[in-house]
Amino acid sequence: MKKVALCIIAFIISSTGFSKTDAFVDYLSMFGSIEGNAIRKEHFKLKQLDFDSCLKKSIVSQYITKESDCRCKKDELRYFCRKKIDYNNYIIALLYKHCDIATKNNYPYDENMIIVYSKSGKMIDSKIISKSGDLWLYNLTGTTKPFQITVESSTLTYSEITQFPFPSTPCTINTLRYTINEVGKIVQEQIGSKKGSVIWDKGKNELVMSSVH
Repeated sequence: MKKVALCIIAFIISSTGFSKTDAFVDYLSMFGSIEGNAIRKEHFKLKQLDFDSCLKKSIVSQYITKESDCRCKKDELRYFCRKKIDYNNYIIALLYKHCDIATKNNYPYDENMIIVYSKSGKMIDSKIISKSGDLWLYNLTGTTKPFQITVESSTLTYSEITQFPFPSTPCTINTLRYTINEVGKIVQEQIGSKKGSVIWDKGKNELVMSSVH
């Protein structure tokens, strides 16, 4: 009976001509490629949110995570494909995670994440590498060869961001570096922590971090 069931499954797969590998190839086709060796903030961040282009829940569950995020209201969390980098033994995907409406005592946020897949589509490792929003700032630089991303980040409080006009506000800037080891695992290393300030940049029309020299 078991052999009969296996034969039926094999027949269905062969008759439809669609396999897990085909599904993974379709998933990867949603990502763009990085031209040159530099990894920049723009390779993660969206120029404009288009909810129609976010990943379907079935794809998120299959290739990103099956876990919910208690910081974000149900159906208000979305994932967007950004870029992919193909290596000999694995593939690194860059994704953008957007929470439009947060749960109580939380604030809307965006996160950049990296996922390492095997060539067959198995997830090897994943990690959130930066966060942005009213309370969070970050800078990001990196390279594809070798793969390396350096993130500077700082966090503000609600009382600080509600001041107007926004004054120069002291902060701590933490620096983390992300690399990939020989088996495809993501390695996180803190390489610095320094005093800085958050100021309002009139030219960019946004808050930015500045180091204290």
